[in-house]
Amino acid sequence: MRRSALHIYEPAKGAPKGKLWCPVARDYFDEWGMVTAHIVPRALGAGLVEYIFGAGTGSRVNTADNCLVLHFSTERGFDSGNFVIVPANAAESPIKTWKVKLANLAAKNSDVRRRMLGDCDGEELVFKNENRPAARFLYYHYVVTLLRNKRDRQPGWERFCVDLPTGKPFAKPGRYLHQSMLITLTKSIGDLNAEEEAGLLGTPGQETFVDNEGLEDEEEAEIGRRVLVAHEGGDDDSDDEEEDKGEDEEEDEEEEEEEEEKEEEEEKRD
Repeated sequence: MRRSALHIYEPAKGAPKGKLWCPVARDYFDEWGMVTAHIVPRALGAGLVEYIFGAGTGSRVNTADNCLVLHFSTERGFDSGNFVIVPANAAESPIKTWKVKLANLAAKNSDVRRRMLGDCDGEELVFKNENRPAARFLYYHYVVTLLRNKRDRQPGWERFCVDLPTGKPFAKPGRYLHQSMLITLTKSIGDLNAEEEAGLLGTPGQETFVDNEGLEDEEEAEIGRRVLVAHEGGDDDSDDEEEDKGEDEEEDEEEEEEEEEKEEEEEKRD
């Protein structure tokens, strides 16, 4: 996934040698400190992702659609629910401009490498080209972060709940999540009241979709539990980096072998 993300998002574009661009911190950092951070945890697995987001999405877990190239300190804050990434202009379609929204006020002085997270609150992400992650995955991260922070009574969760009915960041219609899955998450993680739940669920057919393949209550509850475990356990993208490096090395070796075979064929012809 790393190779694909570097190709699609071009964080090396205009960068000093050995550096990559972080769109959240808005600065260049050493390559070794940059990770391809999953938005939806890969620990969910393709099958569960298919149910949450709909048919055909399971194969997108390990693609650039579901990642951001970030400095590792920024990635930790993102995974911990200290901040979310929401549309800078909710009416924009497709969404190209995204901004940082501080989700945990206790983390405002946390380090995002050379800057404090609180200083990034409200700032637009700066990308090197027009490519962006999938909006549905960022919406999912926003929802799960909101629910986790309310459950844990993190400073600032009240602001999110107040904003929900009137100032929803994801106001533009988009079939992001399976509606029954979103309801399950609100019950198993966030414990929202009726008004808060209505604000989060929005207008039917906008942020969510409904199909005829509903699961039993026990199955839905188990899915909610697995989602929580995937987030609480952390999604160690450093392991993913090692896997990607190994895959890249194998690909490089294969390319070298192909080149050698071509050269040998040309020599025989000569």
